Amino acid sequence: MLRRAVLSVFVLFVLLGCGRTVAPKVDESSAPSATEGGAAVSGPPVVDVLFIGNSYTFSHELPEVLEQIATATEGGPVFRTEMVAHPDYSLEQHWRLGEAAAAIARGGWEFVVLQGHSLSTLEAKERLYRYARLYAPLIRAAGAQSVFFMTWARRGRPEMMETIGPAYAAIAAELDAVLVPAGHAWLTSRASRPDIHLHHADGSHPSPAGSYLAAAMFYDLLGDGTSCVGSDHGGFGYLDTEEIRFLQETALRHTRKVP
Repeated sequence: MLRRAVLSVFVLFVLLGCGRTVAPKVDESSAPSATEGGAAVSGPPVVDVLFIGNSYTFSHELPEVLEQIATATEGGPVFRTEMVAHPDYSLEQHWRLGEAAAAIARGGWEFVVLQGHSLSTLEAKERLYRYARLYAPLIRAAGAQSVFFMTWARRGRPEMMETIGPAYAAIAAELDAVLVPAGHAWLTSRASRPDIHLHHADGSHPSPAGSYLAAAMFYDLLGDGTSCVGSDHGGFGYLDTEEIRFLQETALRHTRKVP
């Protein structure tokens, strides 16, 4: 029993113990290729995305999973991502630190994703809104569009979505931002396939399957209209092909209003 408790603490420490700031990756395949007949041949379109959040975003490297989904999907865009994420952070804490604002100001982004603390809509909604409104003009000045990453309910507390869902929908509509309704997709997935565990053992953070579902939604919403449904398994060894397809279809249902 003691050994199991020590292992659980270690796993949680690894998950939450450090913030992440990931430098943007340069994808040379997206640059113009060698000329053909004197004219440059362009590669696929590139979508540059900055993620601002906490461990809900950096768990299982969600931005990198988005890049992998794009690589595995034929005919779609390439995604290049950067992440500013620290454990347990709110948008207010990011604002006070200044690192996220500096990353936005560097520019070059098409989208900037804002992920608030998982309890912010329940305990501090007005502060979430206040700092979302402060970030909005910075994002517009950088030539990007705001994106809100709706979080999910804790395991065993699905009623949390009655507050989380409307709160994120309202601020996204006010600021003319893209809404990624991950929380709603989690409810659908858990109702249809409870055998696919979306939560980490702590009942709060995402499992690899949970991060994949969220990343698939980002791909479908921020890309050029290409869906990732039916894309290659992509080397996600923790999920089998059938599970991948289910998560892809669930993502599409909530991003394209597919029945």
